[in-house]
Amino acid sequence: MKGNKNYCSKQQWDLRIFKFLFDPKLNIKLFILTIYSMAGFVKTSFGQTNHILLGTTEFYFKNNSRQYKKYPYIGVIFFIKDESGWKATNHSTINREQNFNILYKGTKLKSVHSNFDTTSDWHWSFPTAVFNSNIPYIGKKTFQFAGMGDEFRYRPLIFTNSKGYKSNNQLYFRPATTTDSLVIQSFLINTAKELKLGNLDTVKNIIKNVNRVLIIHKDVFLVEADINLNMYCFTDKVPFDTDISYFERSGNVSAQLIARKNQTSQCYFLVNNKQVSYIDYGLKIVDNVDLDNDGYDELVFRFDKYNNSGYILLTDKWKTYLTNSFVYH
Repeated sequence: MKGNKNYCSKQQWDLRIFKFLFDPKLNIKLFILTIYSMAGFVKTSFGQTNHILLGTTEFYFKNNSRQYKKYPYIGVIFFIKDESGWKATNHSTINREQNFNILYKGTKLKSVHSNFDTTSDWHWSFPTAVFNSNIPYIGKKTFQFAGMGDEFRYRPLIFTNSKGYKSNNQLYFRPATTTDSLVIQSFLINTAKELKLGNLDTVKNIIKNVNRVLIIHKDVFLVEADINLNMYCFTDKVPFDTDISYFERSGNVSAQLIARKNQTSQCYFLVNNKQVSYIDYGLKIVDNVDLDNDGYDELVFRFDKYNNSGYILLTDKWKTYLTNSFVYH
């Protein structure tokens, strides 16, 4: 062993380790790296120095408060991307002021510096930013995104700290075809068998109507259809003959109404390279934009149900969707 030129005695190894640990140049580098990491200056895999925050401009629906008069519109963060991927936010995720961009169709409408509020009704569930200046609007006030608050409001806009945003896809609707209907029907029958919800092979008119198709990419699209089934059975994985009392005990009024009608309108099914999945019903497209620089747009949808509104984020090359929602009372 001593004939090996790479051989070191124990004393020599101890000396090398000592020099390594107490090398002033090395320690300065480690110190700087530590400070940069703590300050959030080290770039992430998606090309910016901090986590990507994704939210929307929201109407302050508690309009009898002082806060509403000062900030009728606020920014609410619903999703965040860190090194592990996209996830839904909670009230403790972000607690410091930041610079944000307000976007529409991949174009910046305005940059704003925002403080995170600690007094609004929103902040109990989500990080809520208040604006020190007016924010831009698109279109006119309508009830389309009103929710249970029934407020006459502008459409929500994307609110993000992303620095590398752009839109890669031009979304558009096309008329539905017989093939679309057959694809959805096959999915419903096979999934019902897989989840042991019931046999739909002999059931006629499972699909009341296939309304339209939202094209995202060549082989990726969303089919909107009215279904003569209670789709909460699919999401809750309970049989079709489940007694309505199950849905009454859940406290979900929307589920109770659909269970009584046994019909779910405006269901959205994602078809990604022939793989089909059920997303939700009553969705409204808000915007599409690539925020994490992976070449694929994030798609943001809004839904409004009884005492429950929220957003769905379709991401990860359109293979994953996340939901985050809020209640009114």
